[in-house]
Amino acid sequence: MTRPALLEKGMIDVMKIFKQNWEDFKRALIEAFGEAVLSQALSIIVTGVIFLICFRVIYLFAQRKNRGMLSLWGLFGGMFFIPMLLLLAFTSYLCPKCRKVLTNRDGKAKKCPHCAASWIQEDSEAATSD
Repeated sequence: MTRPALLEKGMIDVMKIFKQNWEDFKRALIEAFGEAVLSQALSIIVTGVIFLICFRVIYLFAQRKNRGMLSLWGLFGGMFFIPMLLLLAFTSYLCPKCRKVLTNRDGKAKKCPHCAASWIQEDSEAATSD
């Protein structure tokens, strides 16, 4: 047999073993806890994973726009993902030093016309000091 054929045969064997063990494991869980409890637990786990993904997306988006209280943004972002995403999409950038509102152009260029600060240099200095 050629190498790909051996690998394919090996993978098929592994999949058969995994499927058989998974079915045995699933049957044991159903016997121990009941099917209703397992479906509720699965729905809670899936909801939690979706919440964490939404939390992280909103947290990173708020961090990019220099918004304060990032944990609070993430918490509400996890609970109300679409409204918070729209809210952050239409909010402007903030200067990290003077906390004044910047235009989108200034925010993307990372330059503040109010305090004449550019935080690109600070980011590069922090990276080199580590």
